[in-house]
Amino acid sequence: MAKIISSSANAFGFSTNSATRYCPIGNSYAIFSKTTESDAAHTCRVAGNATLIRAIVKSNGRGTNTTYALMVNGSASALTLTVAGGATGTQSATGSVSISDGDTLSLRQVTSTGSGSIVTQFIEVQFEPSSGSAFPENCDSNTIMSNASTTRYIPLRGANGLSTDERYAAVSPIAGTSSNFQINVSSNARTSTTTFRFRKNGSNGNQTVAYSSGQTGVKEDVTNTDTIGLGDFYNTSITTGSGSGGIVLKGSGHKFDPAETGFILGSTGLNELNSANFFPLCGEITGGATESLVQWPTPFDINIKNMAIKSRFNGSTSPTAVALRIGGVDANQNITIAASTDAVYTDAINTDSASSGDLLNFRATGSNAALYAVSGAIFVTPAGAGGNYANTVNGVAPAAIAKVMGVATANISKVIGV
Repeated sequence: MAKIISSSANAFGFSTNSATRYCPIGNSYAIFSKTTESDAAHTCRVAGNATLIRAIVKSNGRGTNTTYALMVNGSASALTLTVAGGATGTQSATGSVSISDGDTLSLRQVTSTGSGSIVTQFIEVQFEPSSGSAFPENCDSNTIMSNASTTRYIPLRGANGLSTDERYAAVSPIAGTSSNFQINVSSNARTSTTTFRFRKNGSNGNQTVAYSSGQTGVKEDVTNTDTIGLGDFYNTSITTGSGSGGIVLKGSGHKFDPAETGFILGSTGLNELNSANFFPLCGEITGGATESLVQWPTPFDINIKNMAIKSRFNGSTSPTAVALRIGGVDANQNITIAASTDAVYTDAINTDSASSGDLLNFRATGSNAALYAVSGAIFVTPAGAGGNYANTVNGVAPAAIAKVMGVATANISKVIGV
């Protein structure tokens, strides 16, 4: 079964001549700002084959080629993509690169000589696991903690962010299990231990990683797991001990094993929901008034369910509608954010299907001053892997449903007027 490990560059223009940069993969914020590959790498705990690399190029003022490569254990793999100077739109290349449990992965971008900027909105790798449906999620970071005896919070998906509260938590559109919680530290001058914890719904989970004074590199919890439910939100806490010095975090991540076949497309960050605000499905959540800048083109036919949105700092005085969009049109899935209420909202009733090449994103409409979306997500199943969701009730054909709330379906003519 094919699935996408997706990262979003969110209109980041890269114009440095003859330069090499790296970013993480896995619903991360792909800003291609890291000059050291190990700072962007994460340990992949899912074996399989990488079969396609794809870049969605929004604009390209460069006169020479830009190349992208999947990095495996610090070296460029055979899965590479060359984007010619001036080329835009969907650019892709196929291949087959074997990934083993424990390999480290990242993405590399190299610009040739010449001038101009290239804006890579999405960069992603299609991955086919050897078995099961588990996939990695990661968060790019460049966080420095130097305060003693202090706790701060960062995401596990999407944008780099450090806060005194859990505003950047990622919402889950499917039940599943989190494992292999991991942290990447590039430097550590702390004189005491720093502890990183997996957080769920605002409380400590089971997974934890600790760095004693001077420890660096990637560390992971290979023992503990956490159970995730539909609508649960999760993130990472950082707690410093007494003493002095700074610790630099380059990334965090985990392995997510969903209860059903498929994968999450999710974004996290801080996006004010102004009227006619369009925002992306994956990576960093920031959007705007131009829909084309945030649309993700699906690479194959897919089924979609369990749209989920987490709101924050809700100062609105009236409800705000958020809809899944397919091809610039509101799809079936939608939620309504209540006025002045911070919460997780899910549509576990409606479903949608999209064809290869369809453009997907979210849209918010309504009176929504001082209202922010901090995480959005959908659960995606490639068509044929989990059934067609068109004309179904959460993926189940009406003919297969014997009763609704104890009433035989043969005796029901309409459900809420439909």
